Amino acid sequence: MVLELNDLIVGLILTTIIPILYCVYHVSRSKSKSLPPAYKGWFPWLGCAFEFGKNPLDFIAQKKELGRIFTLYVAGERLTFITDAEDFQYFFQSPFVDFQKAVQDPVLNVASVSKTSFFKYHTKIHDMVKGRLASSRLIYFSDKLCDEFRDQLTQLGKQGKGDLHHLVRRSMYAAVINNLFGKNVLPVNCEKEFEKIEEMFVMFDEQFEYGARLPSVFLKDWSSAKKYLIELFSKVVQKTTNKKSDDDETLLQSLLSLVQDQYKANYSLLLLWASLANAIPDMKIPEGDMLMLSPYWAHRNEKYFPDPLMYKPERWKEADIDKNVFLDGFVAFGGGRYQCPGRWYAILEIQMYVAMFIQMFDCKLLINSVPEPSKKHLVGTQQPAEPCPVEYRLRK
Repeated sequence: MVLELNDLIVGLILTTIIPILYCVYHVSRSKSKSLPPAYKGWFPWLGCAFEFGKNPLDFIAQKKELGRIFTLYVAGERLTFITDAEDFQYFFQSPFVDFQKAVQDPVLNVASVSKTSFFKYHTKIHDMVKGRLASSRLIYFSDKLCDEFRDQLTQLGKQGKGDLHHLVRRSMYAAVINNLFGKNVLPVNCEKEFEKIEEMFVMFDEQFEYGARLPSVFLKDWSSAKKYLIELFSKVVQKTTNKKSDDDETLLQSLLSLVQDQYKANYSLLLLWASLANAIPDMKIPEGDMLMLSPYWAHRNEKYFPDPLMYKPERWKEADIDKNVFLDGFVAFGGGRYQCPGRWYAILEIQMYVAMFIQMFDCKLLINSVPEPSKKHLVGTQQPAEPCPVEYRLRK
């Protein structure tokens, strides 16, 4: 009886699903003759989600064989990748591309900001950050940031060993938070408390892309980290007051002055992530596709970056950073109307931190070579795939 019932259920499923799949296949095939080539995977709705999620950067490289523009079906969405730098202008400047609509759902998922609030404040926040962190205003941040870096690096002691990524992250996080959010707004000087914050933020950052797309029920640890950080900023919002002087006002205070709804803590979390994690030629692409480009692979295009894996700082002699002219094919800070508003601060941060670290410490690798970058992340700062143990000693 049980066997017969099972056979009946299977039969009903097959007789129902197969005609539907057949119709969907032929309808999609008839509509896709002028569309970019696509890879749909083997699973209805999920598409190639499992293959893509396991190692997205390598998966993209494999699918370049489809052409310079191709579409992947991932968890109910069409992700159309643009791989040729000559086409990037259409990604950033096309009137048919809506950046706000593209990021609204992910913002809802990762920070629980409502659709109404997002469209009300997104452009205002972007323009405020762009204005506050413009190259002409970095003078208001640079001296204090330099002091913060020096203080944090001094806390490393005269000598020691550790994972380079962790050492840099620990000192840089604390310095940048104090610089942009205000001195001790978060407990960066309390080792135990800040370790907890760092742990939660790293969890939030590492699974950010999954959190942006997948239901939270599948991401228990990530959801816990998100809840912890929002609750943390809820307390910060309650005790943070605005100052009258624009020059002395922190970026967080400017944000909280601008946002006038219940999502102040949520926007504060997004500001934290943005400050710490990182930077269609014919429109045959159907409406609703999520357009994607990969800085990782764009910056390894030998047409624009000969010997891309070689350390060649002289490449940048052709750029003019003072005039906002980067190298052709360089997309670390995005482009168009919503180009990264904090790009000048990011450049200042990198240059200042590296210079100060080299000035203060002698550092040597305890392994034969620097680890390869992780290929599991499409957005945010590229992270090493393996630990990078080093030994450092204070210069005499």
